[in-house]
Amino acid sequence: MEWWQVLLEHALQLTIAIVLPVAMHLINQQLKQRKLEFLSGVVDKAVLGGVHYAEEQARKALNDGKEKTPAALKLDMALDYAQAQLQQSGYDQVARDKLIQLIESKLYKERGILVLEEKRMLE
Repeated sequence: MEWWQVLLEHALQLTIAIVLPVAMHLINQQLKQRKLEFLSGVVDKAVLGGVHYAEEQARKALNDGKEKTPAALKLDMALDYAQAQLQQSGYDQVARDKLIQLIESKLYKERGILVLEEKRMLE
């Protein structure tokens, strides 16, 4: 075997030894990121569904002549709905405290939008 063939063989082995692990690491990072994005979408959908469910139940109660639904009860309804949706999707490991934060955030955003719409209507 010629000297340049031996050099080429060692260079090729060294390149494969470096490039392959780096490529695998980059692919693994991309897969993790996509999984997190998917999980985030599933959680957001469940939280939004829970918020809408709780608001609709509160509206139905008012239409039936019952008292206004307390915020704590709405939060519990939204939380139960979101947890049920996540369990159906196979993602029941989402922390309850995190779900509460997300639900409160969605409720705050919706209330803020409603207040802005009411102000615009009054102007």
